[in-house]
Amino acid sequence: MRVSRRRFIKALSILGLGVTVQPSGLALVYEGEKPLLRSPQKVGSLTSQEKDQLWLVFQHIGELWQSSQTCLLDHGSFVNIVDLKTEKTPSYLTEYRTVLAHLQTKTKVDGEKRALADFFAKPPDQAMRTHVLAELIELHLIHGGFRAFGLQNYRGFMGGPFARPAPLPYRGREAP
Repeated sequence: MRVSRRRFIKALSILGLGVTVQPSGLALVYEGEKPLLRSPQKVGSLTSQEKDQLWLVFQHIGELWQSSQTCLLDHGSFVNIVDLKTEKTPSYLTEYRTVLAHLQTKTKVDGEKRALADFFAKPPDQAMRTHVLAELIELHLIHGGFRAFGLQNYRGFMGGPFARPAPLPYRGREAP
């Protein structure tokens, strides 16, 4: 079953997100006030196991919307982004750990697939919804996931994710 644009936009609205069409492409907008981070000053790094668990949450987005094939973000780049979001203020470290603790508890009771499905259907609180789930969804879309819905461009996407691809999507200067 392929997800239509209409179902995609409806799913985003459940998360408190809206979609606007702008000259530069689609953009996600938050509806209502964005909740504050729980501990924005607490910086640190997730363990490699925690990063792998967060990667599973990210991959679940592609599985739900059948857009895994169009998302160009790999595990290493994902880990770099997570590190950036946890090692500097405002830090998402507490938010990520809260989500992972919630999922771990639910997984013990219901199993991994059910725990992820329930988390995506109804996140426990607005902070988890906004700071983790919605941001992972946007990350997935920005890195090519939007193409699964027949879209041509998305704000922030120019021929690929922000990494040095080989070959470059444009004529670049050769490195010395």
